[in-house]
Amino acid sequence: MKVDISGDRFTLDGQKTFLLGASYFDAGNWKRSDLDQLAQKGFNLVRIWVDWDNGGNSLADSNGNLRSPDQLKALVDYANSRGLVVDVTILDSYNKEFNPTSAQRLVNQVLDAVGNKPNVIFDIHNEYNLNGLSQSLGKELLTAAKNKTDRPVFISSYGLVQDGGNSTAVNRGNVSTLLGLGTEAISDHFRRGDNWYDQVDTRVTKLKEALRAQGKDIPVYLQEEHRNGWTGDFFTTDQLVQAAVEAKTAGAAAYIFHTDAGFQLGGDKTFFSQLDSAERRAVDQLGRKIFPTGPAPRPTTPTPTPTTSNLPLNLVGKPVTEPSFLPSLTCHPSRQGALSWKLPPGILTPPRKPVSS
Repeated sequence: MKVDISGDRFTLDGQKTFLLGASYFDAGNWKRSDLDQLAQKGFNLVRIWVDWDNGGNSLADSNGNLRSPDQLKALVDYANSRGLVVDVTILDSYNKEFNPTSAQRLVNQVLDAVGNKPNVIFDIHNEYNLNGLSQSLGKELLTAAKNKTDRPVFISSYGLVQDGGNSTAVNRGNVSTLLGLGTEAISDHFRRGDNWYDQVDTRVTKLKEALRAQGKDIPVYLQEEHRNGWTGDFFTTDQLVQAAVEAKTAGAAAYIFHTDAGFQLGGDKTFFSQLDSAERRAVDQLGRKIFPTGPAPRPTTPTPTPTTSNLPLNLVGKPVTEPSFLPSLTCHPSRQGALSWKLPPGILTPPRKPVSS
């Protein structure tokens, strides 16, 4: 299954498709059962976070090294077998000392690991405007990433397109600033007010109008709306579902159901076991509400299921290896001058003792 962009929409295998996803940040402890259930309920997207501080099991270390490329590959491959796009969010420097060299190293290593996978999109840096990332470095990181992959590449921001406070008005100057970075989609994390779910359609509509006024027709991706438990706020199932439906109706290209159920997945914890009752009902309903005439398109060609366990990094006693291959160097037609290694399918060797998830 190949994800791409056509105008203001994402496509799956060339067909324009709304992406419905869930926050699944703790990629170091991913569970097959979670991805199975999300796919069964009509979701076609998960958002993971490489630089996620989750108690020492992040996929990245403090020096910008990807700890286990094979584990990231296994997650992406298994998601593909279930018809799921993976939003690979790479960097976050909130409450961290930001090191440009380490940041570039991690972006390069992640793109080297999964930049050739067909079912990935890349958020280079979460909420870059809150974390001291300069415009020039943001543009540099985006450009470097686009030179390594032909998959969609963007950068997310926080409240940047809003014209003050919890407003539905759009600051067109800041939209221009985002576009100047070279982002291929707009993913602004709108400020969260009590009635956010009633404002989604207006915000998306005005943002799309601002983009058209600047001659841009690119996806609007609602990646991190309000969630239950944040600052003590809780919302009903109907309100949680309403927000996603409004996003699609207003012309957004993708929507993430944001929840902390995917923040900590170590041990026996799963995404579904940590949803509260309102969230669980919303997850049960969203697929039917967003795709009332049937599920979102699934892969048109079979994708082999990876034969590796998804053990936490600190429990894998034997490195996962791939068979040798001869890489071929190709130039992506959509990226003039951008080179990429095109690899034949690999067969991952599992650890000796399988563990169910």
